Formats: sequence, C-alpha cells, structure tokens
Amino acid sequence: PHEPGCRPAGEPTPPPQPCGNRRAVCYTPRPMILTRDVILAEISTPSYNNDIFFLKELKRQLGSKIIVAGQHPSALPKETLAENKFIDYVLVGEYEYLLKSVLDTPNLKTKILENHKLVGIDTIPWPARQLFNMNLYNEPFCHSYPNIQMVASRGCYYRCSYCNTFLLYGGRNYRFRNPKDIVDEMEYCI
Repeated sequence: PHEPGCRPAGEPTPPPQPCGNRRAVCYTPRPMILTRDVILAEISTPSYNNDIFFLKELKRQLGSKIIVAGQHPSALPKETLAENKFIDYVLVGEYEYLLKSVLDTPNLKTKILENHKLVGIDTIPWPARQLFNMNLYNEPFCHSYPNIQMVASRGCYYRCSYCNTFLLYGGRNYRFRNPKDIVDEMEYCI
C-alpha cells in the first residue's frame, strides 16, 4: 500500500500524472509543506536556529501541524520538543514510515516517534516530484535549473568520531539501492 503518485521500488515506471493525495511521502533538505495542515522539516544542527525560526513563523501564519526529523532531532528529541513547544511531533531515525504513521493516525498521543529498525531502502517509494514545480529547485553548486536529488544509498562504511550519520541511518550500516531502480528513476526524471 503506497500513496498515489509514489511507487514502490521494483515496479514498472509509471507515466507522470498528478497526485490526488497531498500526503505523499517526499524528501527535501528544507521545510516542506505536505499540505497546508502538515509541514515536515528535516533539521540538522548547523541550520537548527534558522529552521526553527521559519517553522515557528509557518506555525503562526498557517496553524499547521509541525513535524521535525533529521540528525538534530534524532540526536536530541526531548530537548528539541522542550525548547520548541510549537512542534507537534519529532521523528527519530529513518522517518519515511514514521511520517506515514503520523499522517494515518489522527490525534497521536506520543510526541516522539522512534524507528530503531533499518528501513529497506528498496521499499521506499520514489519522491512524488510531480507535486512540485521542479524548475524552482536548485543546489548552490549547480547553476542549471532544474536539478534533483536522488537517494542511491544510505549510511557509511567509515567510523569518523565527529560524524552523526549513524544517528539517522541505524548505526554504521551502508546499504545500496538496486542499481536498476536507480537508473529507472533517472530515466523517469529525464
């Protein structure tokens, strides 16, 4: 059971079409409005203050449910909630399916949801890029519009003492997506 507009890895590439469900699971390194009612932000420590400033303003202006995930909230979930009473949920670890749980369960009592299992990287649907005007997205190092980000692997082989990648991606596990599925996604995007 995947959201309309997204597809599980390994299925044939569907033709582009509008997604009728505004709750599709998508990725972005910046705050993302899933609907007017729900905003997900993946937060890292270097951008924390800036992210919190904008999320607080979005909550004030839109009254949206605010959900945070990423490395900073995964490292400090209780502190993130305590410092920011306007945040509705903190997702710890790999959060794709945790987000789906929040969206599918109205009035969840738990504010911190944790995932201690590795997500099967080939089970994650492709992002529902058709929901966005991709011509508006660009990375600072890339001067051509549009461009996209793709996930081909998760984790890291190395054990750098200063790195917190293990907090988000289930320890020091390195996983690759199926190469055929990566190429299929590239072709779909082109």
